[in-house]
Amino acid sequence: MCNMNGYAGRHRAAPKLLDLLKQQEGFGGGHFSGIATIHEGKIHSAKVVGDVAKLIAETDALNLPGNVGIAHSRSPGDPYQSWSHPFFSSDGHVAYCANGTMGIFEDKVDRNHWYQFLKDQGFTFGSAVPGKVGKYNAYSDGNCVHFSDVMCGLVAYYHINNGKSLKDAMATMITESPSAIAALAISDKEPKSLAAVRLDAPLMWGYKHDDGMYISTSAIPLHSFDIPWIQPVPMCCAMQMSEDGVQFSPIDAWFTQKLLEPNNPWPQATHIMDQLISDNAAHSVGELAGKIKPLWTKDTIDQSTMVAYEYIRSLWLDKQIELIHSTAKGSGENLLAPTIRVKKIQS
Repeated sequence: MCNMNGYAGRHRAAPKLLDLLKQQEGFGGGHFSGIATIHEGKIHSAKVVGDVAKLIAETDALNLPGNVGIAHSRSPGDPYQSWSHPFFSSDGHVAYCANGTMGIFEDKVDRNHWYQFLKDQGFTFGSAVPGKVGKYNAYSDGNCVHFSDVMCGLVAYYHINNGKSLKDAMATMITESPSAIAALAISDKEPKSLAAVRLDAPLMWGYKHDDGMYISTSAIPLHSFDIPWIQPVPMCCAMQMSEDGVQFSPIDAWFTQKLLEPNNPWPQATHIMDQLISDNAAHSVGELAGKIKPLWTKDTIDQSTMVAYEYIRSLWLDKQIELIHSTAKGSGENLLAPTIRVKKIQS
């Protein structure tokens, strides 16, 4: 699973975003890295195939101006730099990144419909390549486009063409074309804030006085900034975040009642993960999430990855586990991707 974060505050965003991203990329990203900030009404960006260290070494990412921005670290894939997040609407107004999968919506959303709809509105897609790319099939015109690139265009359509706020455009996007994700976006039309939407993928936010608002896939790196207020972004919710505060809006869609069915398997999940890490081996967040995934019923969006991340954070803060840093084969030629596994500290 990918990792992402955002910042809106009193200080320059780029150093904070890259620090946050570097601390968590090993949980599931590290193969593609990218960042976008806003300054003086313009979106600035940089992205590479590779980890955060490569992004900093080969681009001006660390020096991007602006106090608002988003950053993303992607899981393995074919090494197209254009398939790194964030994606940018062809009108240049919106930058967008996402984390998650289609999940239970795989057979419920017509991807080609939205692709063709946006093409008919004059949108183009920076990630377009001919033929199939990995698990992504080509659209009817023979091009393969990252689905998050299409969703970026859909957000821009509702935001710019239809005049919705960025927050409301994100909510409309996820209502019209739902998937089991969390997503972040910035717009040059709203240069002092960022917007987010979460169905089920992990997303935590925090606030620090005289600093600003933070948002991140994992809350673990937020502790390095001494952020005293850290909370989960609610499920089925859109939000706007600025230096001055946050606004939440519940998403009222055909699927939300199903998503919000009472189901709290945290005690069982904790027991299963306790058993898993008791073997004195190192485990990934994906392994933990996979073990507890069956606790959620088949036709609902599960929160297994969110629960696994928060389980890890709890034990890490209590000094019951250590984070084991290593590397694995990256997605680009001769590249290595950072990895993080967790291991129980034996008393």
